Amino acid sequence: MKLITSIKFRYLFFLLVICITKVQSQEEIVLFTRGFLDSINIDDLLKSSQKKSYFKIQASYLSNSVYGGRKDSLALPYFTPSIEYNHKSGFYAGASFGLLPNANFKNDFFSIDAGFSFDTSHRFGASFFANKLFYSDSSKNVQSSVDLSIGTSLTYNASLVNFSTVITAMFGSKTDIAVSLSADHSFNFESDTSNYSFSITPTISTFFGTTGNYQSTKSKRRIYGFPPGTTFAQISPNKFQMLSYEFSLPIYYDRESWGVFFIPNYSIAVNPVITSTKITLPNGGVFNSKLTTTEQISNTFFAELGFYYRF
Repeated sequence: MKLITSIKFRYLFFLLVICITKVQSQEEIVLFTRGFLDSINIDDLLKSSQKKSYFKIQASYLSNSVYGGRKDSLALPYFTPSIEYNHKSGFYAGASFGLLPNANFKNDFFSIDAGFSFDTSHRFGASFFANKLFYSDSSKNVQSSVDLSIGTSLTYNASLVNFSTVITAMFGSKTDIAVSLSADHSFNFESDTSNYSFSITPTISTFFGTTGNYQSTKSKRRIYGFPPGTTFAQISPNKFQMLSYEFSLPIYYDRESWGVFFIPNYSIAVNPVITSTKITLPNGGVFNSKLTTTEQISNTFFAELGFYYRF
């Protein structure tokens, strides 16, 4: 009797172990499935499937051209028409003209852009870009010595604050590196019935970089009265430093095929650039082995207003 009872108890215990194991396995499957589904952003999948290739034409007015808190002594506004093709894969290419409203809309530069942007997840994004610039010989733009820029951007969309980093290499009379760090929060208002969106995005940025091309441009303009053939060699160190803090408030109103935007900016320039130049006369004589100048910096408010149309 005791032997039979013992066998029954062991049999029941064996069945209980099997049942628990099955329950644990089912729970593990449920947890795994739930975790897998949570890792997929359904909205991103829907947006990805709905992406379409399109062209975009845009026209904008910029009240002043500012680079890292640096600008020309006089305001340099631009009216910039552009056209861009965006492929649904993330590739884009475009071209734009920089026209001077204060000089009968004279063309100051021509730009060709191309790049590729993508999202690694619903929080992370990245892009690679290249920009070829053609400035007029009489351009007053502080970056007119730059011929080519290439770079990358990284974005992280957190719950409350979005972070982005842009790293750019600029090639021209000198080679410069620029790094921009930004944080923003976007307030979005959308209408399903009217098919429009409205957004306001307070943004704070810090701008770091070297200033070789900027120094080269300013040196050539600052020194006058020398005979033709005089050379101006920049001998000051091209050090990497913080250049500015910037506050902006991009405002966008977007409909299905068109939109308008307004982007006010306030730039606080820091760390005045000290430029040393060696001046050599046409006969080979050195006029000044080290002419040193310190730039005068000031804070700048500027804004951009634009309209775009997609088709």
